[in-house]
Amino acid sequence: VLPTGLDLSDADASFLSLVGVLSVQQAAVLRVAAGDPDNSYLIHKLEGAVGITGGRMPPLPRPALDPAVIAEIRQWISNGALR
Repeated sequence: VLPTGLDLSDADASFLSLVGVLSVQQAAVLRVAAGDPDNSYLIHKLEGAVGITGGRMPPLPRPALDPAVIAEIRQWISNGALR
């Protein structure tokens, strides 16, 4: 079940739901803070940061994303999270 306002139905909807949008679970943190992966809730969730509501994504029992994939997402965010 996706949080309210999170539309991942296609690339454009995903972009508009993620980049520059406040997280529902931690309202003071952007889902994706363009240029700042360390302060992006998406990265916190993917890396399973301490204190994240609901734990890491994808949830157990599924395995975590490969670190190389997370690194690519981090790089996309670092590069400005462009569409």
